[in-house]
Amino acid sequence: MTNLGKHYNIGETHPCSKLTSGQVCRIRTLYVWRDAKFGAMALAKEFHVSHSHVCRIVRNEAWAV
Repeated sequence: MTNLGKHYNIGETHPCSKLTSGQVCRIRTLYVWRDAKFGAMALAKEFHVSHSHVCRIVRNEAWAV
């Protein structure tokens, strides 16, 4: 399938992106499973994204850096 000459923004170049690649690396470094200070909920609040998005980042399902 071709993209028909369309340019797709990915990562931090996407207009709706809330995170930079540096912040994504920081989330992956800080994350500790079920930790009150460095768990998905705490990091989501700190970076203003959902906890499910933090989980997807940690599992490498989102944000290939």
